[in-house]
Amino acid sequence: MSQRKISNGRSASSGSLSSVGQLLARYRRARGGNIIILYSFLFAVLMLFVGGAVDFTRYNAVHADMVESMDAAGLAIAQIDAMNGPDISGLSGSARTAYLKQKGIEFFNQNFKHASSVQDLNIDFDIDTATITPKASGTMKTLFLGIGQTLLNGGAGNLSQLSLATDTEITRHGAGKIELALVLDQTGSMAQKASYTDTVTKIESLKTAVSNLLDTLYGSETTSNNVKVGVVPFNAYVNPGAASSWQSTWGDLNAASYYHGAHFIHVNGSGAIDTSATATAVDPNGVPEVIDPTKKVNHYDLYNSSSSLHWAGCVEARPYPLDELDTAPGESISTSVISDALQVPADLQTTTGTYDALEKSAFEEMPTPQLSNTQLASIDNSRWVPLFNPDGPNCDYSACNWGDPAVSVSTTYSLGGVSRTATGYGYWFTDPDNISGVSENAYDNRRFVYDHNYTTVGGGANFGHYLDVVEGFQLATSAVNYSDLNAYWQSVKTRLAELGANNPASKEDQCQYKQVRHGHGRNAYYTWETVCTTYVTQGDEYILRNAYVGWWDSSAGKYTGKYDQSPSIYVNSNGDETQGPNKDCPLKILPLTNDRTKVDAEMANLYPYGNTNSANGAIWGVRLLSPQAPFTEGAQFTDGDWTKAMVIMTDGQNTASSANTSWKSDLTAYGYAREERMGVGMDSASKMRDEYDQKLIRICHRAKDEGIVVYTIIFGLNDTNLENVFKACATKPTAPYYYKAPSAQDLQNAFGDIAQDLVKLHVSK
Repeated sequence: MSQRKISNGRSASSGSLSSVGQLLARYRRARGGNIIILYSFLFAVLMLFVGGAVDFTRYNAVHADMVESMDAAGLAIAQIDAMNGPDISGLSGSARTAYLKQKGIEFFNQNFKHASSVQDLNIDFDIDTATITPKASGTMKTLFLGIGQTLLNGGAGNLSQLSLATDTEITRHGAGKIELALVLDQTGSMAQKASYTDTVTKIESLKTAVSNLLDTLYGSETTSNNVKVGVVPFNAYVNPGAASSWQSTWGDLNAASYYHGAHFIHVNGSGAIDTSATATAVDPNGVPEVIDPTKKVNHYDLYNSSSSLHWAGCVEARPYPLDELDTAPGESISTSVISDALQVPADLQTTTGTYDALEKSAFEEMPTPQLSNTQLASIDNSRWVPLFNPDGPNCDYSACNWGDPAVSVSTTYSLGGVSRTATGYGYWFTDPDNISGVSENAYDNRRFVYDHNYTTVGGGANFGHYLDVVEGFQLATSAVNYSDLNAYWQSVKTRLAELGANNPASKEDQCQYKQVRHGHGRNAYYTWETVCTTYVTQGDEYILRNAYVGWWDSSAGKYTGKYDQSPSIYVNSNGDETQGPNKDCPLKILPLTNDRTKVDAEMANLYPYGNTNSANGAIWGVRLLSPQAPFTEGAQFTDGDWTKAMVIMTDGQNTASSANTSWKSDLTAYGYAREERMGVGMDSASKMRDEYDQKLIRICHRAKDEGIVVYTIIFGLNDTNLENVFKACATKPTAPYYYKAPSAQDLQNAFGDIAQDLVKLHVSK
């Protein structure tokens, strides 16, 4: 990565060897010359040429020593500047420059072995934030050239000394031409201390370490034309930002991406009433066909359904393996790109070491994508889906099993401008705690909206619309034979099955003919009577509450009846949502910038919360460095003037939280475990966790193939498996590319060594 172009600065004295020719001409014209003159002339020529060779050999040795000593001195003071030790940390401006120059002179004098051969030696260093230019000049006395010149032309000119000079420029590798992406863990565990000896939390240690790194890159300046730094905070999600100018280019505005709206059902504000015998068996007034299984719920529409809601900028991962690739949004790609992404790279076909083998294994064990190559290569799946974390079911305020489950209740409301009376039963509204292996408390985000707002009679029209959905669920899933349903209800049944809602609640009476006692004491008597007991089985209605978003009001262009019902958005002291549609969405990405103050502000706002997905962070680090959308601040990968680097720091294992719910996990950037978005068979939280590690290795390998220097740090954690993953991810499995930092001081040292590696200097001009 270094280039060296040196002008040696050597220049002969003003004396010219052309005088020799003039002397020979005079000799030919002289008729009275004698042998002494001839011998004198030949001696002078011998001194000029043979002795001159000796002098120029001496000159080259002295000049080479001067250049090397000045280069070494320049490199040394640059390292002193970068390390910012206690002797210099308090200095700035001219005082810091003077200190560095003095150290450079001392270092030169220690290394230069020909000081006695040089007269009028002058040493100086031009120092700025991007370059250090060592300057040395002087003269060297000759042993023979001056004598020869005197004999030939009587001393005209001056070959008795030769000029010495250096002309080199040392460019700071980091402060000169560097684009750096800091991919930083801001998960909940960062609120802890790394070791019992530490006095500050891990997040504070990280902020200090990054600040020291910036000191090295920027020096005393706040901006640089040759330094660009960006920050990718990550937890389970990454937040590329919600700027409206971006949405039109990289956001999936029309819900065309395969997984957009996958967790929700679209409900119309009006619909035809099915009065078939099958339907009237559920409701004597018929069941309206309001569930539209062909229409996706657009997450942007959900955010627009209430002034209380706003999109913070987090996105779901694109369909695998697009989630691992740096391909531009809004553009289709060749299916061959997908095929190549699923193959072992050529440079890993023959492995030579432990970590190469880990990289190869990560590719060999790639799961099969759910989507075909043709689907994956389409424009539709190139864009990102905005995160919308659903409201989970809750039973607060009698939202489940309200009233007598055996008694029906009716509600009258307007459906499509026509009065409708719907009939339901309490046992249709299920408490998840009554289902084996499922817990209401396991549903994340479950009090974002209180379900009683739309699942009880007091909900008015909201309840009526939701009751229509429950009736449709009962009708579609209670049919013994699939063929008993018409085409519409068959499609509804299929969509509900995708959500996991297969089993309706049911009620049956079990009757016995037995004696019944009447009265008390001597007045008691018995009769034989038929006694019936109502037994209720619990169904999957609570899954509908996770998927229901209200009904679509076409005139208003929004969903009504759920998320507009006083949603409870909880925000912590740092302004981050801990409950709501943006739950656990981290700090927004800072694109590459040459302004240090922006990086400092980003670091100051880091706040620890959420789970860990370092693979998702890493691919956004690559996208940050890439010159193509959604971030375009990076130089071309082929631009040799810039070095691209990425630091990935985590304090924890990759995590996907399992949950005793119908979804089998909490929500992640890849949806729920049951959806298998990470590949066929990736249907549990534990499998997702393992695949995060494999995914990180693959992302890092592709990044290194693009020429990105990858540094990795594990902070305050002992985990052999993760250590191996981060070693395989790094450019090399040793320092300064890989670090294990058990304490805050170790983290400072790790970032300090990375900073020094970034500012390794090269002679560039």
